[in-house]
Amino acid sequence: MTLPSSALRASSMREDHAGSLRPRREGRTPQQKKALMTDITDAVLKHFNAPPEAVVVTIVESLKINEAKAGVPFSER
Repeated sequence: MTLPSSALRASSMREDHAGSLRPRREGRTPQQKKALMTDITDAVLKHFNAPPEAVVVTIVESLKINEAKAGVPFSER
């Protein structure tokens, strides 16, 4: 699975934690988030041979008002 680097950043891998994904801005539905977490978990199980209970997926979002590009908040775009 390829995830666009502009939308997600992966943390460094640790033995006890597979990684965190940080979408840059709010706006995904709970169903989209659940589907993403399921797909990521399945990929980690397949490629890292990790037990399911060791896979933790965390989605951290920023409010659009808290980020800006070229000085313009995303809430104003």
